[in-house]
Amino acid sequence: MTAVTAIETRYGGCRFRSRLEARWAVFFTRLGLDWEYEEQGYQVGRNKQRYLPDFLLPDLGLYIEIKPLNAFLVDPEGVRRWEAFAEAVAENGGHERSVPVKHPGVRAEVAMVCGPIPDPDKVMPWGPTPRPSWAYERGMSVLGEGEWAWCACRSGRHFDIQHLGRGNRVACGCTEGDVGHTADDSRILNAYGAARSSRFEEGSNG
Repeated sequence: MTAVTAIETRYGGCRFRSRLEARWAVFFTRLGLDWEYEEQGYQVGRNKQRYLPDFLLPDLGLYIEIKPLNAFLVDPEGVRRWEAFAEAVAENGGHERSVPVKHPGVRAEVAMVCGPIPDPDKVMPWGPTPRPSWAYERGMSVLGEGEWAWCACRSGRHFDIQHLGRGNRVACGCTEGDVGHTADDSRILNAYGAARSSRFEEGSNG
């Protein structure tokens, strides 16, 4: 059987393992978020398995793992290693991102994004559509809980992830403004559009 592999792509001075990862780097850049690619490897779980997160967003204290659609089927071992890493990091988390349903009071420090960059025309205030049927199918999941999304804070000056895009939960210190679900903030939509439309030549910085 012929193996199918992702095309390596260069962007922002980094060589990404896939074009999808490069597109997310474009998204972060457009939102003004600093990012580091494959910054540090870790040993996780009782068996000390090696794990290398895709992105670290240092200003948010947030690790982002990029996977294809249906990651739980395509890469079940990768999902298990990610869960072990996410749980270990969450135990020592210091950021205000609670996981309200499955892990109340636990802070979210690691998120997995499955599938392509969302279509900006299909993003609702609470997040991208179509909605996932289960965790690690599509969209963003945190510790097994789906329907997380990028959103803007009360003032609209800061961005972070929150469950169902609840912008009023972004812990940036802003007090002005009265917002609810802000996953469809215009700057987020523009960043999605830029990431989707970016063209890369194999091995280039395009």
